[in-house]
Amino acid sequence: MTVLGSEDLGGGLKANFLLENDFDATKDATSNIGSKGGEQFVGLSGGFGAVQFGAPNTPSLDVSNRTPFGTKIGSGFANGGGTGTGKGTASYGVQGLGHVRENNSVVYTAPTMAGFTAKVGYQFNADAQSGTNVATAVTRANARTDVGLSYVNGPLTAVFANYQQSNVYRQNHGYVSYQIGALKATYGFNRDNRLAAYTNTTPSIALGSNLAAGKLTGQNIAADYALASNINLLANVGKLNDKTTNNYDRKITAVGVKYTLSPRTSLYARNVTEKLENAAGAWDKNSIKTTLVGLQHNF
Repeated sequence: MTVLGSEDLGGGLKANFLLENDFDATKDATSNIGSKGGEQFVGLSGGFGAVQFGAPNTPSLDVSNRTPFGTKIGSGFANGGGTGTGKGTASYGVQGLGHVRENNSVVYTAPTMAGFTAKVGYQFNADAQSGTNVATAVTRANARTDVGLSYVNGPLTAVFANYQQSNVYRQNHGYVSYQIGALKATYGFNRDNRLAAYTNTTPSIALGSNLAAGKLTGQNIAADYALASNINLLANVGKLNDKTTNNYDRKITAVGVKYTLSPRTSLYARNVTEKLENAAGAWDKNSIKTTLVGLQHNF
């Protein structure tokens, strides 16, 4: 469900709002992968650019275009709140963490100049919560920053973003794509640094005792080929090199087809294979295979 609106305040200034929620209304904006959460903001736009307050999409979300699957299954992105740790078999993807949006944040988008567009996002420190008033005690979280820069010039697109949370996690990621006739080819990369180790405190999750601090590097090659005006063939191959002492390397291969019925409706089929190397005893699976067939409609 999406409710949005804009009011002309005069002088080129507009007030905007958007309230978006998926079918699972119990999830907030940080539950941002799959059918969870949604973008929510109020803001102003004009000659200065645009500023949004609430839970707007982050500058890092632009990097999700490094695959034709966005942040969905087959992309290699994983849900993350900035820790770089994650939980479960699909917690840390080949492309690193997908920073879609953050609660209690502000995002500024500058006007486009000579093909360049800059974005800056900032999530304010989250207050600590005691175990007295909540189910689980939560320590105070450091603020998060997200800075992005994109460049578009005809068939060439390049995007870079830097996401970090002080003393916890840092990620540099981006991609370069080029349109050659009916084929769009993309190369993407991510350089992640987990600044603090993570210790599992959830016995129900089949996870090793901890994830070590250290660096991880990933890369992918993707393609989107327009077979016809309404049929696209999609592919993505990626690999994550875990350079920590865990050495939990990952690989993903995804192929799919999209059949466009209208500007807002499409059918799709997808086959995804993901492998986790050197993870024996740490995860409950070392190979995940998924086949998807569905109908997508954008309201």
